[in-house]
Amino acid sequence: MLYFTWHGGDHTAMKVSYAYGPVTVGYSNSDHDTGTASSDTKLTAYNIAYTVSDELSISYGSEELSVGGTTVDAEYT
Repeated sequence: MLYFTWHGGDHTAMKVSYAYGPVTVGYSNSDHDTGTASSDTKLTAYNIAYTVSDELSISYGSEELSVGGTTVDAEYT
C-alpha cells in the first residue's frame, strides 16, 4: 500500500507535436515545483513515429525523469 502526503505546489506542462505525411514528432516537458527543491520533479520526453501503412507504424521515444534531492535521473527509451 502506498501513502502520499500532499505538499501542494505549481505544475506546468507543455506538449507539442507535428505531423507531416507519414512522420510525426512530439516533445513534452512537465515541471512540478513545491516549496522544497528536494521534492521538485521534471519530466522531459520526445518521440518520433513513421506510419508504414494503415496496419503498421514504427516509433521511438525517450523520457527522462529528474527528482530533486537525488543524484541519478531515470531515463527510459
